[in-house]
Amino acid sequence: MLGASMTTTTRRPTAWSARLSLAPLGLALLLAGPARARDAQLEGPLPAPARLRVGDFVVDWTPRGGGALSVRHTAALDREAWGSRPGRGFVAARRSDLELPGQRGFFRVEERVRERLDRQTVDRVRAEGAGVVVEGRLLAPGAPTSVGVAGVLAGRAGAPGGADPANAPGYRLLLEAVAPSALRVTLSLASGAGATAVELVGASDPDERFLGFGMQFTHLDLKGRRVPILVQEQGIGRGLQPVTALLHLAGGAGGDWSTTYAPVPHYLTTRLRSLCLEDSAPSFFDLTDPGAARVEVLAPRLRARIFHGASPLALIEAYTAYAGRMRPLPDWAHAGLIVGATGGTDRTRALADALDRHGVPVTAFFLQDWVGERDTPFGTRLWWDWQPDAGTYADWPGFVRELRGRGHRVLGYVNPFLVEGRPGAPRDLWGEARRGGHLVPGADGRPVRIGQGGFDAGLVDLTAPGARDWLKALLRDELLGSGMSGWMGDFGEALPFDARPAGGSARALHNRWPELWQSLQAEVVAEAGLADEVLYFSRSGYTTSPGRTRLFWLGDQLCSWDRHDGLASALTGLLSSGISGFSLNHGDAGGYTNLRLGPFVFFRRTKELLLRWLEFAAFTPVLRTHEGLVPGARGGHGLDTDADTLDQVARITRIFRALQPYRRALMAEAAARGWPLVRHPWLHHPEQVELLRERGTFLLGPDLLVAPVIAPCRREVEVRLPPGRWVHVWTDQVVGDPGRTTVARLPAPLGRPAALHREGSAAGEAFVRALAAEGLRAPR
Repeated sequence: MLGASMTTTTRRPTAWSARLSLAPLGLALLLAGPARARDAQLEGPLPAPARLRVGDFVVDWTPRGGGALSVRHTAALDREAWGSRPGRGFVAARRSDLELPGQRGFFRVEERVRERLDRQTVDRVRAEGAGVVVEGRLLAPGAPTSVGVAGVLAGRAGAPGGADPANAPGYRLLLEAVAPSALRVTLSLASGAGATAVELVGASDPDERFLGFGMQFTHLDLKGRRVPILVQEQGIGRGLQPVTALLHLAGGAGGDWSTTYAPVPHYLTTRLRSLCLEDSAPSFFDLTDPGAARVEVLAPRLRARIFHGASPLALIEAYTAYAGRMRPLPDWAHAGLIVGATGGTDRTRALADALDRHGVPVTAFFLQDWVGERDTPFGTRLWWDWQPDAGTYADWPGFVRELRGRGHRVLGYVNPFLVEGRPGAPRDLWGEARRGGHLVPGADGRPVRIGQGGFDAGLVDLTAPGARDWLKALLRDELLGSGMSGWMGDFGEALPFDARPAGGSARALHNRWPELWQSLQAEVVAEAGLADEVLYFSRSGYTTSPGRTRLFWLGDQLCSWDRHDGLASALTGLLSSGISGFSLNHGDAGGYTNLRLGPFVFFRRTKELLLRWLEFAAFTPVLRTHEGLVPGARGGHGLDTDADTLDQVARITRIFRALQPYRRALMAEAAARGWPLVRHPWLHHPEQVELLRERGTFLLGPDLLVAPVIAPCRREVEVRLPPGRWVHVWTDQVVGDPGRTTVARLPAPLGRPAALHREGSAAGEAFVRALAAEGLRAPR
């Protein structure tokens, strides 16, 4: 679960700026120069006004105010779904020297811009078939504008001014309806333009908030930032100091606010605008200009979708009709806790006995060490060789049957890497894969070896049919064949950009690699006839991942409380990813990364952190623990460290079980409409933008408001309540105002997390009755 390196997303010096990167520390100094030419006005004679119908959308062009393009939906003609800034260019390109170096799952963009093409003309706006086409030219700074569009599109030199067509390539912007609530925008340049990146620039308001972008852990609102869309490791610390700086120095694994396993080129704004890219090339969403939303794709073509919706939830529904929706989880996942354990047969039996004695409802054991463990400088790691380790579990299939007989499913662990040299392995999987040509090669034709902090691993080529069939058979025989009910399908973010996969260029495939990995797992399960029975879960992802995996998890948070990489960041990750279609998501309760860095920096799970994280997780789709990077007592407090912890875990798991009917209904809704189970309150109250200032409260569906304790030593929480009357599930106290947002201070003793239901909600009343039936409170 751990990768290591560093990333700094930078631009090399250009004519408009210079940036000095202090690589190991991830610091940057920006030396601002003159105003950027990318803010250029539209140039040349502008065509006459036009209003053209495209499906259920209307495209307006006006030359007034210097020229502007606008897209509206016929159901909301008073509101732009997308529009350009009056008088400003809305299409640009650049010619660059581009490199994407990286190691161990971390990457950075190094771009030296040789020439910007951001002086735009608009020569024609016309209907073409069922769509609309906008055509014009892009010029470099200082180039004359007198190149005829016909000459450029034909690849000939225009006349007056002697401009070279190579410096004034034609562009074509095609708008076409692809669904009642979706308009596709395709930006392409004339052949021979030589562009390495293209840009689509829309208008924004200074106070407009931008949400989504996949699994973002530090910031929910990304306005004012340049957001990279590049699948990679999230890092350890991600800005929390001094751990981030120390991890950069120790191998470059610190990360920053922008690094994430599952970025998505998609946003939804408080002005009810929403856009996503269909492209897989690395991209940026530059929101640093208060008046603009700039989409940059590091490729010579851009394809996007603009969505219409009357509300935030309607926009999510429109978006997920394209990106895919997640199916309800197997019934058994609702029944109790999924227990992360390591240590072998005897240790797991002892833990199961302790949990049974204390009445903890356990539905499954997640035994990631079924393949055996190895010690590395980064802690205890697994042998990435996907067959049972007899030294850890002497009779693995028999032990799976034993636990199933006790009412406990078994989940394992797998990823798309392979290592060689595992002692005593029944099969030489590395040798099989190498002889079969199943490993991704580099430029030299040999398998790419990716460092993992103490060992190297090769990647199975998910684009090669033979390699896919080989890996599918391995998962079918070793995981499903041994009786497992699912697994953690880890990684997916490490394809190097200099690799040579069979299916095409690594630059085009890198962001899609998680989707390919998830599709392979889905095929294994479906072909076995177990699509409704097996649960596999993913941490990396991209646009269409929700339609390919069963469940997401948030990856490797620190065993800490902080907002950069701890418990607070897990809540931000759930809220942001839900907006981008990750409707079923959860995390490692208690965190994963427990480590010591010298004598003064020590992350070790405490009892309070474990229990508060479990309380939070009880209101998410799945309740699951993990022993962490350093398992056992060395890593901190565990489920069975003391009797009181076991009793508290039993209570929290019964809260999770009491929500079972409500969760089932919400999962059916997610499958039908793409709505997330864990939601920011703003999604139901878009007129209350001030709710976005709230970082510690979420809705489970429409009717249950939860304010988990995400800071240490707290016994009460301050809650910003959306408009309405809310009933505390433990005390029956009624708070809130139907007409406005209010703030309330509520008790939150350990074991009674602050949760409220909407007054009169049938689901809320049913939850309270279920809590009473579980013996957790008195009947009303």
